[in-house]
Amino acid sequence: MKKLFTIATLSLLPLTAWCGQYVGVKLGTDYTFLTNKNDEGLKVGYKAGMNYGYALDSGIRAEVEMNYRKNSFKTKYVLENDETKSRSYHSMHSWAYMVNVLYDINKLDTYNVIPYIGVGVGYCQNTEKFKFKAVDITESKERDDRFAYQAIAGVKYAVNENIAIGMEYNYFCGRSHAKDHNIGLTVIRNF
Repeated sequence: MKKLFTIATLSLLPLTAWCGQYVGVKLGTDYTFLTNKNDEGLKVGYKAGMNYGYALDSGIRAEVEMNYRKNSFKTKYVLENDETKSRSYHSMHSWAYMVNVLYDINKLDTYNVIPYIGVGVGYCQNTEKFKFKAVDITESKERDDRFAYQAIAGVKYAVNENIAIGMEYNYFCGRSHAKDHNIGLTVIRNF
């Protein structure tokens, strides 16, 4: 997977003659909806990531992105005579490696706020963890690695020539029987 991410990054290098480079970080919430079972007790998770790309004068941007997502279910307790006899934990973790194409809609620039849209494809490594604590501790993991895709919409505000901050929404599909909605903050540094 790391080789694929490196190849995608190197494939963007020919664009350097016509555009500006940038790096960014993202941090936000992750709302996961399960389609194959009851997701009652599933808490709001988080997403953290970083990206590296090039922006053309036309408003088109090409980037590679790496994200981490985590979601957990509420801990379940079994009580007996007001004493905890057992606890069960359930969490979902994923690493996503994406290649995105975005378009800055510069014609709608208002007070240095620019909206943008985009799409991305890539690969997602998913791990679902289960832990049961009673007299003994039992743990298990399930892996689910697969193709991933996403739709992106956001706005960015140019603080100065080099720094932009913004808000971004992602509709992400990279897990079996799950859809993710992410809303978060972005910080971009142009070079």
